[in-house]
Amino acid sequence: MSTRHTLIAVIGCAAFAAGCGDDDSDSDHSSGSADRPKVVSVEERHAQLQKDPYDVRCADIRDKLTAARITRVVQVALADDAKIRGLNRLQASQSIYYAITELCKTQPGSYKPAKDAVAAVRSGEFRAEL
Repeated sequence: MSTRHTLIAVIGCAAFAAGCGDDDSDSDHSSGSADRPKVVSVEERHAQLQKDPYDVRCADIRDKLTAARITRVVQVALADDAKIRGLNRLQASQSIYYAITELCKTQPGSYKPAKDAVAAVRSGEFRAEL
């Protein structure tokens, strides 16, 4: 298989995987649209989180592929803001990312873990091993 064919196969698989998941069709009309958050593009959400990294929600990091750039920006911004004693920038940002992912394992997509993650890293509860 040539490189071109491999690339086409990977792109096709990624497109297929992006389409898999929960059906967003509105089969249950009893729930109002006011309960649903406004859907924004990845670029718009990225811009929002650059302005306020503490606004990151668990739903933002659930899809690892689309969230990769967002999580890097958020974890570095949080680490720069937190200035955790005894940790350099890399250690702090990786520890904050680790704390966010651990906290989100048991929380709904609407949960905003940033403040709790920073506090958990400060207390030593979550520290990334580098």
